[in-house]
Amino acid sequence: MIWKKEPSEKTGWIRHCIFSFLSLLYTEMFMQQKIVVKASMNSDKQTRKALKIAVSISGVESASFVGSYKDQMAVTGEAIDSIELTTLLTKRIGYTEEPLSVGLVEESKPPIEAPVVNGYFTAKK
Repeated sequence: MIWKKEPSEKTGWIRHCIFSFLSLLYTEMFMQQKIVVKASMNSDKQTRKALKIAVSISGVESASFVGSYKDQMAVTGEAIDSIELTTLLTKRIGYTEEPLSVGLVEESKPPIEAPVVNGYFTAKK
């Protein structure tokens, strides 16, 4: 049920709040999200350890270092807890800043290919 105007009844507000909460929860839990954390690593051993820690968290599908100096870790997956990620990195590796960005992953659509008939591209009519 989607409200197009402000609900006036008490039960309407409750339904509205529940619907808003569930839609937010669904978006946060089942959509791909990307978290970027700034973490300065001094050696390759720390880098490998940071990647192991990030991938060990439930819901994480991939982790990689990005940025011009490779000082930012990008973690993608479903239902990732950013607080747990930064806490584990800080405890096991050392200095880790708060997450730089937390957001949904934009899905890119594959390019549309034109059909080929007898070696020639044809336009759809």
